[in-house]
Amino acid sequence: MKESDNISREKLLDYRVDEVKILSESEKQAFNEKEEYSPKDVLAFVKYSVKPKNIEDTVWIAGNGEIDGEWIINKTACECLRNGKLVKSSGFSTGF
Repeated sequence: MKESDNISREKLLDYRVDEVKILSESEKQAFNEKEEYSPKDVLAFVKYSVKPKNIEDTVWIAGNGEIDGEWIINKTACECLRNGKLVKSSGFSTGF
């Protein structure tokens, strides 16, 4: 999240990880049509919330999520861990 904050150049007042769902082998195969991921890769959906400095003018609502007071909740990112490290292809991703 800290890296995403730097990428967007927008100040976050707070963030939280609400849920992490590690995909099963069969679920991983559904996202691996292009064979980008090895069987050893860990794929996960990460549900998180962010509290931007200005809820009225923020890039954080783009992609997914919903405004709830000062927070944007129910955002989801799709992440891949390879050899214990986060795989970066196009930055923070909302889809595999």
